Amino acid sequence: MRSRIPHRKSVLGQPDRSSEPRSDSRAVQAALNLVGAPSLEPEEFDRLYRGTLADALYFVSEHMKGRRQVAVARSHIDQ
Repeated sequence: MRSRIPHRKSVLGQPDRSSEPRSDSRAVQAALNLVGAPSLEPEEFDRLYRGTLADALYFVSEHMKGRRQVAVARSHIDQ
């Protein structure tokens, strides 16, 4: 009998991060702090940075870089 529990499917073009070690949590936390995320102790962040939430936090940290760069560019234009 097959299990009814859904399993994570890999998406074309995106690496499967489930097997990667979560050693990049400090970089992700630093990137999120730069865009105004609430500050957390490293131990608290490590507790949250697991499983699919880690994937979501990594995604947000990577895709918010563009917003930071736009904000910096706008501040230079305003000066």
